[in-house]
Amino acid sequence: MINEEDYEKGYRAALASIIQRCYHGLGYPDKDKEIQLATLIVEREEAIAALRIVCERYGDNAWNEQLNLADIIVKHINLYR
Repeated sequence: MINEEDYEKGYRAALASIIQRCYHGLGYPDKDKEIQLATLIVEREEAIAALRIVCERYGDNAWNEQLNLADIIVKHINLYR
């Protein structure tokens, strides 16, 4: 049975994938500001997913997805483990 945390991870990954597939599928040029923003959103979601894995092993996952990426690294990964 899937827990709520895993569901949320999968849901966010699916949404990011949809964003990426939409702008590529519709043929928008990568130079458009909207596409650059969408690319940054997808990239951030991928970084969040990777940080969840690292934090699970080397720190804690007591943070939300809106937290600054640097703060997640500094405050939620035990670098001296």
